[in-house]
Amino acid sequence: MEKEFIPYAEALALKELGLDKPCFGYYHICNTDELKEIYECDYFFHEKSGNFNSNCLLLKAPLYQQAFRWLLILVNKDEHFSNKWTISYNEDYYSLFLGGCNMGVFKAELECLKKLIEIVKNK
Repeated sequence: MEKEFIPYAEALALKELGLDKPCFGYYHICNTDELKEIYECDYFFHEKSGNFNSNCLLLKAPLYQQAFRWLLILVNKDEHFSNKWTISYNEDYYSLFLGGCNMGVFKAELECLKKLIEIVKNK
């Protein structure tokens, strides 16, 4: 099930962009050396799994579809982008479109997500 959630680095990037939606998954960000020895810094868990340590900070881990939806809404509401962004998918690749023009073809959803985060950061 963990493969359905975006990786730690992209979750951190979305946090920096202001992601404020509820998520089913989180990463621990341990703030003590003792806890870092017990948990990996980016230890993943589900909200209801019961393995949360109160001495660790939480980083939301959205599903890929939730991340794409949030980024596209964010971009399409921004006046800086006069055309609408969309993502198209078939079983072989993801395509990112701006106003109907293909802006990139990606073999994996993670690469498409990285590109969309880059676009939002550089607007």
